Amino acid sequence: MSSMAVALPILPGKTAEWQKLIGDLTSQRRGELDGFHRRFGFTRANWYLNQTPGGDVAIVVLEGPNAEAGFGQWAMSQDPFDVFFKREVGALYGIDFSQPPAGPAPEMVYEYRSDNGHA
Repeated sequence: MSSMAVALPILPGKTAEWQKLIGDLTSQRRGELDGFHRRFGFTRANWYLNQTPGGDVAIVVLEGPNAEAGFGQWAMSQDPFDVFFKREVGALYGIDFSQPPAGPAPEMVYEYRSDNGHA
């Protein structure tokens, strides 16, 4: 099982729009969103809104057999929901999720799990 976390700065003035999108995704489009997570092998997903003095940041934590690969597969997907999702969140972060991310994936530097004491 692997996990990854990404911090995505929300563009200034877009937090209310982000919150509305998340509300829509987790209510009326919940089935599609759950299918998205299953399609890419994510067994757990946590989304956070972190409001900071420097601006609002979405923090997304994904877990699955190979979370990084799933995230990369999403970039290439042409599934109608995936295309919609990339377009909508990309507009809020100023990121084109259809392109491979620039630079390396986020690096985990520490993990603690009560089931085994440590990674």
